[in-house]
Amino acid sequence: MYGGLDEDGAMRICLACAEYLDSIEVSGNGTLRAGIKAGVNEAYFEKFALTLAEKVNISMILVGGHRSIENMNKVLNEGGIAYLSLSRPLIREPDLINRWQGKDYSPAKCVSCNMCYRTPGHKCIYKLRGID
Repeated sequence: MYGGLDEDGAMRICLACAEYLDSIEVSGNGTLRAGIKAGVNEAYFEKFALTLAEKVNISMILVGGHRSIENMNKVLNEGGIAYLSLSRPLIREPDLINRWQGKDYSPAKCVSCNMCYRTPGHKCIYKLRGID
């Protein structure tokens, strides 16, 4: 992004601040990526987060494109990432975690259209239109 922070700058800031923090949540501004597909392009900040996790001794939290329980388990089990964070999937399905706990492991219904960020109160347009 023009005039924004790049990965090298973000890494330098994280390394400089890490000793004063309990955790770092890896995210990005202006990265409202569309078209996230389960098992295809999930966890788009994972590489940066894993690189950072190797350099610091604090918990790493990863947000960005989580859609399937399978991929989220893979991310958590390959090391370096302690926690995951969700946004758009929970806007689309506020009861998503309960659905997964109930053994319905189908991916989140969020299609990453990003229209929720253009509605008052960040509401899913599919939900507003009565589409489940």
